[in-house]
Parts: sequence; C-alpha cells; structure tokens
Amino acid sequence: MYNAVLPTGLLNRPVFTTWSRDQGRHWSDVQKVTVGEKVILGIFPRLVVMDNGVLAFITSRPGQTVVFGDGIVWTNELILYKGQGTMNALRQIGPNQLLAGYIDTKGHLIIVRINVRKK
Repeated sequence: MYNAVLPTGLLNRPVFTTWSRDQGRHWSDVQKVTVGEKVILGIFPRLVVMDNGVLAFITSRPGQTVVFGDGIVWTNELILYKGQGTMNALRQIGPNQLLAGYIDTKGHLIIVRINVRKK
C-alpha cells in the first residue's frame, strides 16, 4: 500500500491523508487525519514506514506530535511538546524504535526515543 500525509502549510489546520492499494494507480479521497474523534492539526509532517508495518508521522504547530497507524486508521497520538516548537525529524533507529527530534521555543534540540509495537 502507498500512503501520503499531506500538509496544508497553514498553522492550526488539519493534516490530510490519502492512500493507494494498487501501486499508485488509484488513490482514495483525501481525508483529515483523526485519532478517534480528534482531528490532528499541524504543518510539515514527516512520515516513517517502520519495519513492523506501523506508519508514524511527526508534525508541529501546534506543539510536536507523533501519530501512529496503518495509513488508513490512525490509532495513537503521542504529544511530545505543547509549545510552538519548530523543525522536527523522525527516524527508525532499530526494531520497534523511533527517534524523534525537534527544536523547542527556547531553541534547544530535544531528542526522544519512542518504542512502538504493532497492535
């Protein structure tokens, strides 16, 4: 399956997603990313497809948030920072492990190790 997480580039706006099950020939309608009933807001999402099949993305403004799912259903949200931090990155560093990094409002680089298990 192919998946795209689409930013609007505008603050406090939803993140959108679309997916394809036929190698990109056809795509689903664009939908807002939600975890349960909560609409995920943010700009410039960075998507990682983990070896265990979990898709994760980090987004900022508001805050710094990592969202997890299968690309169609997003099941968990991890809020790393509630301030208006900037510049983020997300990388898989080992089996079931992600490393998230962002700059907080004081200009400090914050690094967070995240353990991820597929449900």
